[in-house]
Amino acid sequence: MHGKHTPADRPEACRALCADLQAYVDGDIARERALEIFLHARDCRDCAAELAAAKSLVARLNALPPLTA
Repeated sequence: MHGKHTPADRPEACRALCADLQAYVDGDIARERALEIFLHARDCRDCAAELAAAKSLVARLNALPPLTA
């Protein structure tokens, strides 16, 4: 399990996950890459927290009432 990292010293796998995070949350990513992200986040506390925050934000945005003109 990875420890707490600053953006500059994050391992390459963590930086790569961050680059694909939005596509993963949106379900707009290849199945193989999605599995890689899932497995990495399962074992990396920092990336799991970032993934949870992104999912939470999307859920809150989706829960907003529609805009009316």
